[in-house]
Amino acid sequence: MRIYRDVELVESLGSGIPRILHAYGEDCFKFTDNFIRITLPISAHDHASDHASVQVKKLISILTREMGRAELQELLSIKNRDYFRTDYLNPAINQGYVEPTIPDKPNSQNQKYRLTSKGAAFHKKFETDK
Repeated sequence: MRIYRDVELVESLGSGIPRILHAYGEDCFKFTDNFIRITLPISAHDHASDHASVQVKKLISILTREMGRAELQELLSIKNRDYFRTDYLNPAINQGYVEPTIPDKPNSQNQKYRLTSKGAAFHKKFETDK
């Protein structure tokens, strides 16, 4: 019941969605043809937590613009494509830090990767902590 009252209060002020976007970023929203799914972590701190592996952190630290797989592997000095995909790229995508530029064609030769808003926030935090 408490959650319902809080949501009702926030929505009555007309600032619910902007406040969610400010606190959690766009990654909380998933759109389909008939629905909008909003998934919120327990707290804003949990959303940008440091639960990323060392490999994912390395990938996030070098991903400063849209980059292809080969370029990322070269910057990380990784020769094995499968190792890169299973230990770096897939975990970063699954944890919501990185997204493909052509999601409906994962094997496209033109596929590149970029940081999500969650990844950009983590990258910014990572740079600030240096």
